Order: sequence, then structure tokens, then C-alpha cells
Amino acid sequence: MNRTLKRVILAGLCGMGMLSLAFGGAQKDAAAKGTTAALPNAAGKYDPAIEVTSVLGITDNSQWFKDGDTFENNIYTRRWLKDLGVKYRFLWTVPASQLEEKMNIMIASDDLPDMMNISRTNFEKLLKAGKLADLTDAVEKYGSPYLKSFLTGDFAGMRDTVTRNGRIYGLPNGMSYHDMTQGIWIRADWLKALGLPAPKTLVELEAVMDAFTNKDPDKNGKKDTYAIALKGADLDSTTWGIRRVFFHTFGSFPGYWLKDSKGALQDGMFGPEFREGTKTSLKKLAEYYSKGYIHKDFGLFDENKLREEIISGRAGIIFGDTWDPWGTLMLHKDADPSADWLPVAIPTVAGKPGKMGSRAVDVWEVNVVNSKFRNPEALVIMSNLFHDLNNNPKTMEFNTYNTQPADNNQMFLAYPLRVYNPKFNFEAYGFISEAMKTGDTKNLCEAFKSFYDQAKAYEEKGDKAGWPSYRTYTEGGIMALTKYYNDNKLFQFDEYTAEPTQFMIENNPTIKKLYDEMFFKVVMGSSNISEFDNFIAQYDRIYLATSSKEVNDWYKAKK
Repeated sequence: MNRTLKRVILAGLCGMGMLSLAFGGAQKDAAAKGTTAALPNAAGKYDPAIEVTSVLGITDNSQWFKDGDTFENNIYTRRWLKDLGVKYRFLWTVPASQLEEKMNIMIASDDLPDMMNISRTNFEKLLKAGKLADLTDAVEKYGSPYLKSFLTGDFAGMRDTVTRNGRIYGLPNGMSYHDMTQGIWIRADWLKALGLPAPKTLVELEAVMDAFTNKDPDKNGKKDTYAIALKGADLDSTTWGIRRVFFHTFGSFPGYWLKDSKGALQDGMFGPEFREGTKTSLKKLAEYYSKGYIHKDFGLFDENKLREEIISGRAGIIFGDTWDPWGTLMLHKDADPSADWLPVAIPTVAGKPGKMGSRAVDVWEVNVVNSKFRNPEALVIMSNLFHDLNNNPKTMEFNTYNTQPADNNQMFLAYPLRVYNPKFNFEAYGFISEAMKTGDTKNLCEAFKSFYDQAKAYEEKGDKAGWPSYRTYTEGGIMALTKYYNDNKLFQFDEYTAEPTQFMIENNPTIKKLYDEMFFKVVMGSSNISEFDNFIAQYDRIYLATSSKEVNDWYKAKK
């Protein structure tokens, strides 16, 4: 799933806001007169109101206005003015697909708004240029306990991302490992038709692959199905030909830097102690391809063709993640209501459970304030209210301000600078799975009750609209895998939390191109696994020494 679609799903269905947006403007009268900027009163409200301007990326067909509302006048603008004394308006709006380009032009021209939601790369650029306000005192004085809870403990890494020399320069927006679960999605209806249990070991999983390919799982009398849905075209930097969870099965961890036997950090995919796991992964894929478990033309598939293969009911296994039931798998459910997909954990290999690679936290965006803005504390106060309406179980008005259940109108998309609970969905699983067992819903907040009702409607009435919630928040859902990995200490955490170095940025495309060429040759059988050894020789020559030194220098300095 691409990041833009993932953001919409995460926000619209999980009470989280993740679209890159930005605030702008200044308190012109105060700045012009040189007077002291206004401060909020004891109730956290500016009186008289302050004004800020903003820019906005618009996601089509996910949010719309009714009753004459607009981006300038809606439930968010009215609530922010009423409760906070903050009036905002937009300098410009663009389609979300154009936002990053527009934002980069704006930053290059040094025509910065007052508050922005920016990428980590732009955060580093603006911080180095001295363009960002110090928010340390504002967070301490005005931050709610709920907001502060996501800057400590399990989420300390999020605070580290935006902290320099002990000072905070932004509010991070990201996700914790709780909500980044990966697993294997398998056609549960095919398992049932073939009398097969959900696989727990690699041997059992391979038996399922064979049956899905050769034993007519859809019972149509034709040999027109296969096991693994896979695409080869347009590989992005995190796909590596197949999603990361497949490699985890064999002890390879793409995209992560892990401790080696000497306590130093190595690339979890190509480092000397991990490359053998990668080699095994590729040999297995080549074996599966030769047996017909993978479509013979997968190398020509793009995202649309892969989606077509799944929706048409030809493939039965996806190495995926948390959000699959909210996207393509739900489209398959729409096309075939009898279809069902079950998430299973990384299989055990030779008696050894598979480990789940993850980041403890993953910061995608940062909400920041222009250093010239007179009221930097306003960002903190506004974030408090967004949390209260969308995330905090004790105060949320989810069905009004996040996703309106009658028509799935995702109203939060009308508001910039969103921030969320990084483990919202895992918390939802804890409450909802218990309620599914007991029938007692008194402890469910508004959002969790909505998800519970959806899951219950699917379980009891077969209402397919409730299937994504059922396969996310119940014991038969993917959030249950988080608990399994966590309870059994099977998370393998990334130790490198900084942005890529300049060397990495310049050389990663070369490494990826070499890898992709090798991947297709090995998996599709035009060459043997010795191609991987040739690739590793190039990797070592081009990349290994410099990248390892940079990462380990950072690691030592960080202590």
C-alpha cells in the first residue's frame, strides 16, 4: 500500500490524522506594533482571538462538506474559535498528491507559514536553518497529560526525533510498533474448503501453498489458482520484491539496523551476520516460483494488476500488514462476500519462532512552528483539543470530528496539524476483543464501540461492512498478532532511528537497482543464487564500509 493511501486509512478508520498539512500567518497587529503577543487565559483560550493562516492538501472523495460548510467555515474552524480563540484560514489548497511539491517550493522560497506539518527531511533542513520555534516551555506549560504521555516511555523515541540539546522543536506524528504489525494473510475460506488448519510452521505454510496451487481450493474444477500474490514492477525502497515479513521468516530484516554478535550495528538485510537469511529467502522464492506458487508473470505486475489478481480470487496468500483488510482485501470482499482472509503470524522454522522486525516508533511527520510566529504555544493548545476530540477515550467525539458513521465522511481531513495516539488500534483491540467475549460494552469509548458494532455485525449477521474491524480488532484479527509477538518477546527492533545520511541518500538508488536486477534473475530462474553473491560483492564495495561507519558513529554518540 502506498503511503498516501495508508495515511487516509490510518486516519479515517483509526481516529488518527496523518496527512501532511501546514499552518501559516502571524499576529500582524502585535508584530507591527512590537507589543507582547497575547497569551491564552486560564481556560486555554485567546481573548481576543488570534489568527493564523494555513495551507492544505486535499484528499479527494474521503471528506466532504454539507449544509454550506467550507474549508474556511466548518465544525473544526467553529470549534477552534469557540474553545481556543484561534481563527485560521488557508492561504492555498492543493490536491494531496501535489502537496509535497508545493511545500518544497514554499520552503525553498523561504515563504514559511506559521505552523506546518512537514516531513522529517524538511524538519532537519528547517531546524538547521534556524527556522523552527523552540516548543520546550510551551509543551511543559500547556501540554495536556494526554499529549505528554506520547513523549515518554514507549514513545520516548518520538520525542528524541524532535529534540536537540535537550530542547523540543516539534510535535511528532507517527506510530509505535503496537500498530505496525505484519503478518501473512491467507484465504480462510480456501483453508476450510481443503480441510487445512491455519499454518503455524513453515512446513505447514508450504503445504498450504501447494494445496492452493494444485488442489482446486475454489472448487471450480479448473487449475486457475496459485498461492502467493506478488508484484515485481515499480519496486519501492521498502518492498524488496516481496514485503518485509517474508524475509523475517528466515532471519532477514530489510530496512533495519540491528545489533550484531559484537554489539555493533549491521544492516539487517545485507550485513555480514544477516545476509545468509536474505540468501535463504531468495532461494525459497525461486523454489516457490518454480513450483507455480507465484504467478509466472509477476515481474510484469504493477499495483493495479496485483489488485486485480487478488480481487478476481486467483491468489490466496499475501505477506502483508495491518491495513490490508481496509484496502484491497475489502475490495475482494465486496466482489466475493464468501471470501475471507485470516492473518497468521510469521511461521516457526525448525522449531524456532520467527521474529517480527519493527521500529519502536516510526515518526513520519512533525508539526512545527515558524520561529517568527508570536504564539508558538498555540500549536500545543490546538493539539490538546485535537487529541481530546479524536483520540482520548475519556473525551472523544469521534463520530462527529473524525469519521461520521452514517456515510464514512472523514471530517478530520478538513483540519491541519493532526496528531494521534501511536498505539490507538492496539488499545482498541484490547477493549474490543474483551467485549466480543463478554458482550459487555460499558468500557468502550465512542470509537471503540463503533468498531465493536461493526465486528459484531459481521460475526452475527455476515455484514461485510464490518469485516475490516473484525479482522483487525478481534482475536481473529491482526492486532492479536501484536500481542503474540510482544508476549513472546519476538520483536526485533531497529536500532538506527536517525534520518538517512547524505551518503545513503546518494547511494541507495544504485544498491536498489542492483538488487532488483539480481532479484528477478534469481527468483525467475534465469540465473542461480550465485547472482546474490555477486550482488553482495558490489554492495560491500560500494556501500558497506561507509554506511556502517556512519551508523555506528551515530550509535556511539547517542550512547
